[in-house]
Amino acid sequence: MVFAALALNAFADELRLWVVYLCAAAIGVIDGISETALLAITPNLVTPDQLAAAGALTAITTQWGTMVGPSVGGMIIAGPGVAFCYSITCVATVIQVSPSGFAVGRRRRSSIGTRSGRCGRDFRSYAGIASSPGCS
Repeated sequence: MVFAALALNAFADELRLWVVYLCAAAIGVIDGISETALLAITPNLVTPDQLAAAGALTAITTQWGTMVGPSVGGMIIAGPGVAFCYSITCVATVIQVSPSGFAVGRRRRSSIGTRSGRCGRDFRSYAGIASSPGCS
C-alpha cells in the first residue's frame, strides 16, 4: 500500500513531498515491526533442529538484499524511472507477503493443542535454557 502510494505520487504530474515523507515514516515503522515479526515467527515455521539453518538463511538473505537491492533499484531508476521502480516494488511486496499467511496458518493448525506449539519451545531454543517460565 505504501509503495503503491509512492508509485502513484511518482506517476502524478505534480509530485507531493509530504507523500514521500509520510511513506518514509510508514516504511520505517512497518520495517521495524516486520523484522521483529520475522525473527519471532521463524521458530514456529521450522522444527527445533532447523533453527540454526533458518537463522543463517535469514541472515544471508538479509545481507544479500542489503547489498544487491540498492544496485538493482538504481539500475531500474536509471532506466525506466522512479515510478516504475516503485511499481515493481509494490508488486514484489504483494507476491512476497501473500504466501506467508498460508505458511503461518498451516503451522499453527498443526500445533494446536500441543505443548510444544504454545509453551516455551521458542524461548528455550533461543536462550539455551532448560525451560521457560510456566512450562515443564
